[in-house]
Amino acid sequence: MTFKLTNALVVCATFAAVALGGCATNRNLWRDLERAGRPSSDELQTTQFALIGEMVAPEGRFYVAVQRLVRREMLAPRGQQNLLLFDAKRRLAASYSLATATPLWCESSRVYLWGDGIAYNVPVDPRIYALYAEESAEGGNVIEFSRGIHKPYITREMKYGSSGGIENDPWQVEKKQPDATANQSQPIRRPLKEICSVCGARMFSAEPQDVDADSLDSDLKTFHHYGIQNHAESYLVCLHDVEKTGGPKNEAEIKATVVDRIKGEKRVGEEFVFRRVSDSSFEQLLRMRGGLYYVFLNKEDDEKMTVDGQDPAALRKYSDELREMVHRHKQRL
Repeated sequence: MTFKLTNALVVCATFAAVALGGCATNRNLWRDLERAGRPSSDELQTTQFALIGEMVAPEGRFYVAVQRLVRREMLAPRGQQNLLLFDAKRRLAASYSLATATPLWCESSRVYLWGDGIAYNVPVDPRIYALYAEESAEGGNVIEFSRGIHKPYITREMKYGSSGGIENDPWQVEKKQPDATANQSQPIRRPLKEICSVCGARMFSAEPQDVDADSLDSDLKTFHHYGIQNHAESYLVCLHDVEKTGGPKNEAEIKATVVDRIKGEKRVGEEFVFRRVSDSSFEQLLRMRGGLYYVFLNKEDDEKMTVDGQDPAALRKYSDELREMVHRHKQRL
C-alpha cells in the first residue's frame, strides 16, 4: 500500500511539474516574441502585442503576432499596426505595416482578416481589381504566404467570420450605382483602359491624375505614379544641411541642392529649403545629411511650392532602380 501511494505521489508531482513547466514555456514564448519585435526607437510605445497563431510557409513554420504602436508625447497620438512573423528560434523574420487590414487568426499559409483590408507594400490579387470597373478595390480578407514570407499577396476567400456570414461571397461584387444626388459638375471617371507605360500602374486615362499611394501595389509604382506623376515638381537633390526647428520635437529644416530636374522650374545647382518631420527621432533626420534623395513638391494655396513634411512617399532615397524609373519617365516625355 505504501509503495502504491508513493508511486501515485510521484506521478502527481511529475504531472504538476509538466503542467507548470508548460505554462512557463508559453509565458516565455510571448515574452521572447514581444522582445524580438519591440521597436528600436524610444519614441514609439507598444500598446498591443497579441500572438494570434502559427502559419506555414515554404521556409517553415512561423509564429504570427499583431503589434500596435503609438508615438510618445503627442497631443493627438499617431500610431501604426504591424503584422509580425517569427521563426522557430523566436527571431523576427518579417514585418508588414497594415493600412486597413485587421488580422484575426491563421490557418496553413493564410492569415485571415476582419473583412477586406490592405497592407502597405503587399500586392493585391489581380483578380480582385478585375472585379471593379474602377480602381477602387478595398483589398481582400486573406494575406497569403504560400509563395514565401517575403512574397505575400492579398486575396479573398469565402470564410465564415472573416468574409462575413454563411452567404457572403467576397468574390461577388455588387456594382455601385451612380449617386443621383452627387454634384453633376464633377467629372465622371472613364472606365479603366490604360496601363502606365513607365511603371505599369493601372490608370483611367493616359493623362496623369490623382492617385492614393496606398492604392498602388509596389514600391516602384508608388515612386513613379504617386510621386512623379502626382506632384507638381520633382527633383533629385543632395541634402547638405539639417537643423532643428522651433516646431515639433522631431522637425527639421533641410537645405537641399538640385542635382537633377525631373520636372519643375528649379535649375540644377539651385538651393532651396523644406521641412521634414521624423516618425522616430531627430537623429534619423541627421543621418540623411549628405545623401541623395528624390523629393516631390506641390503648390500650396499661397502659390508656394512645398514638400509634405510627414508623407513618407514625398522623400525617397536614391537608388539605381529609382534612377532607371526616372530615365524611362523622361524618355516617354
